[in-house]
Amino acid sequence: MKHGMPALAALIFLNGCGQPNHTSTTQEAWNRRNDPTIMGLDVLTRKYQYETKFDQLALSAALPKTPWSDYYWPTYKGGLTYRWAQNSDDQARYAYATKAFSELTAAEIAVLSPAEKYDLYMGFDDYRTTRAERERTGALKRIPGQEGYDPELSPIPGWEGLCHAWAPATLAFDEPRAVTLKNRAGVDIPFASSDINGLLTMFLHHAPSPRVSFLGGRCEEDLSSIQDQIDEIQYAYEGSPYASWTEEQKTAEIKKLQDELTAKGEQIECRDTNAGAFHLVITNQIAKLKEGFVADVTRDDEVWNQAVYGYEVKVEEEKNGRSPDAAPRTVKEVTVTTTMKYIVEVGYHQERGGYDHESSEALVDYRYRLELDRAGNIIGGKWLSYERPDFLWKQETPKFEGEFTGVEEIYNAARAL
Repeated sequence: MKHGMPALAALIFLNGCGQPNHTSTTQEAWNRRNDPTIMGLDVLTRKYQYETKFDQLALSAALPKTPWSDYYWPTYKGGLTYRWAQNSDDQARYAYATKAFSELTAAEIAVLSPAEKYDLYMGFDDYRTTRAERERTGALKRIPGQEGYDPELSPIPGWEGLCHAWAPATLAFDEPRAVTLKNRAGVDIPFASSDINGLLTMFLHHAPSPRVSFLGGRCEEDLSSIQDQIDEIQYAYEGSPYASWTEEQKTAEIKKLQDELTAKGEQIECRDTNAGAFHLVITNQIAKLKEGFVADVTRDDEVWNQAVYGYEVKVEEEKNGRSPDAAPRTVKEVTVTTTMKYIVEVGYHQERGGYDHESSEALVDYRYRLELDRAGNIIGGKWLSYERPDFLWKQETPKFEGEFTGVEEIYNAARAL
C-alpha cells in the first residue's frame, strides 16, 4: 500500500545534512546527504558505530523479534475516526454524527473508532481527538451535506495515510493485546489490538521525535507510470490499445519509454540512497545494532514507508580495479544482490497477532556494486537494478506527554496482560 508522509516531510528533509555535490566528477561516491555517518553516529558518545569493512559485515541477519503489522489508516476514510468494527457501508464508518457520552450504549462503544474511544477514555466530551482527525484528513469536506463540504476539493488519493507513523511504531512498541479499561467515569471501553496500534500511530504522527536521522533524498518524478506503460505494451492484453500493434511498433515505443525512464531515474535526486551507504545501513542496523529502520521502498514520487527487519546478501562477483564512475580510492568492486525483508500492512484485527503473518512480510531484491578501498572499507556503490529504496530513516521515540499520556496508560495495560 502506498502512503504519503506530510507530517514528517519538513522535519525529515531538515535532517538531510546538506545538498548533493553537483560538481562531483563521480556519480556514485556518496555525497553529504548520503553519508552513512548520518545513521551510524551515536549522538551521545559522538562515536561512529558502523563497521565499514565488507568482509566483516554479516551476509544475513534479522531482528530478534519480527515487527507487528496493522493497517495504514487511510486519509480518505478519516484516519483514526474510521469505525472499522462497525457493520455498515464504508462511508457511514467515518461520516457519522457523534453522540453525548451519556447516550452511548455498550454495543455502540464497542464499535467506536480509535479516536472516539480515546476521547471517551480521557473524558474529552468535546470529542477533540475525533475533531482533530477530521480536520487533519479533510475526508468529510468531500461529502455533500457534511459541514465544510467543498465541491472544489480534489479527491484524496487512496494511498495517503499514516504509514510514516505506523512504520516506526511497529519498531518502537510491542504489539498490544486487546484490553477493556474503565474511564474516569467507570465506563468500560474495549480496545482492540488495532485500536491501540492506531493510537500509537497517532501519537507518533503528532509527537515530534527528539531526533530523526534521514539518509538520501526524495525523488519527485513519476517513474512508476512510465514503467506501468512499458509493462502494458510488453504484455498487451485483449482490448488494450497496444494489442493491435506490431512487434516493431512495440519495440520502438518500449525503447523510447525506457530511455525516458533512464533519463529521469538518473537525475541526481532519483538515483536515490547511494548503494554503498544502503549496504552499510542495512547490515549494521540489523546485524550489529539489532535495530530496525524505515525505508521508502519505491524510488519515485509516491512514498511507501515500511519497517525493515532483515536481509540476505548474495555475492555474485568480486574483481580488482576501479570502474570509471566509481568512487575515488576504489581498488576492488563487489557485485551483490541483497534481499531486503520488510513489513507491509494487513487488515484491522481484534486480537494481537490476529492476521496472516506471511501476508505481512515482504521481500525485495536489490542488485548493486560495492566499491572498496585498499583496507576493504566500503566507500561507495552503484545501483545495477531498477528497484532501489528512495530514502532511509530512523527516529528516537518521543515521550508520552500532555494529551498523549492516556495512550501510554492504554498501551501499558495491554502489555501487562
